[in-house]
Amino acid sequence: MSTTTSPWDRSHRTAHSSESTSYSIHSILEMGKASENIREDHVKVAKTRHRIHKHESRPSSCAVPESSSDATVSSTPEKRKKTRTKFSAYQLEQMERAFEKAPYPDTMARQELALRIDLTESRVQVWFQNRRAKWRKIKTSSKSPTHLN
Repeated sequence: MSTTTSPWDRSHRTAHSSESTSYSIHSILEMGKASENIREDHVKVAKTRHRIHKHESRPSSCAVPESSSDATVSSTPEKRKKTRTKFSAYQLEQMERAFEKAPYPDTMARQELALRIDLTESRVQVWFQNRRAKWRKIKTSSKSPTHLN
């Protein structure tokens, strides 16, 4: 007299006992279906996280209230895009002066400048990258003739 057991029962019994178990094609296919369901669940979670992230970036007046299930999906905070830094006139003046002296400052120079003008070194680095791009654009536009008379 044989009883049929599910793949879960067999794998559970095998993991906790010294018996060896053989699997039928039917039980292996059932395990494949279970893993496919797990993959589908992962896709649903990813889509939900994406949807939550989109709602978080909207103004609070447009935010969709979170349900209790959404709150459990995203347990780790997602990386948000940095807000645009609004430089003061003093900060801009100091960075422009530094740019005139050295358009490619080393790390120490950027750190010292950042401390003086109360910014992070990464904000100063990005400002210099953008300023060099502007500088190159101005240089290339002045080389090309604008009018052929």
